[in-house]
Amino acid sequence: GLACGFLTSGLSFGIMLGSLIAFAINSLFSAEDVAAYAWRIPFLLGGIFGLIAVYLRRWLEETPIFNEMKKSKSLTDKLPLGLVLKHHMRGAVISALLTWVLSAAIVVTTLMTATFLQKLYGYTPTQALAGTSFGTLFLIFGVIIAGALIDRVGSGIFFMVASIFFGIATFAAFENAMTLDIA
Repeated sequence: GLACGFLTSGLSFGIMLGSLIAFAINSLFSAEDVAAYAWRIPFLLGGIFGLIAVYLRRWLEETPIFNEMKKSKSLTDKLPLGLVLKHHMRGAVISALLTWVLSAAIVVTTLMTATFLQKLYGYTPTQALAGTSFGTLFLIFGVIIAGALIDRVGSGIFFMVASIFFGIATFAAFENAMTLDIA
């Protein structure tokens, strides 16, 4: 749980970084400039970061365990999907369902919130992006805490309780966003 929390924290940090870049672009450029050319800046930055990642990847080494497995020829040439589905169907289904729920939650509450705030509630792009960046900061630490809790109470109980809380909190957040006076 904690390891997954740290993994999700890193992904959330990437989302926050993207939101902050979008915030900066919307703060520095007019809406016309953003529509005309400034929307390309994040893609340019992403390409630069991608090239840096490829360059840095050259110095990464495989783990000693993987290298040992490779030497002893204990690695399979095929993807073990059939074996996983044959021997671990229940775990695979649960994993797929949890991934879908997590993906939906991230898309709606993290990635689409800035757009919802703008289109449905009249926030400016900079207000919406600043708000989602701030919220994502809490997500970065919250998923680590959630991972630690999963290790203590178990994933089943945690996800049942957290899903109910998440649904209520999301509804309340959007309901309150509708009634705030942003003028």
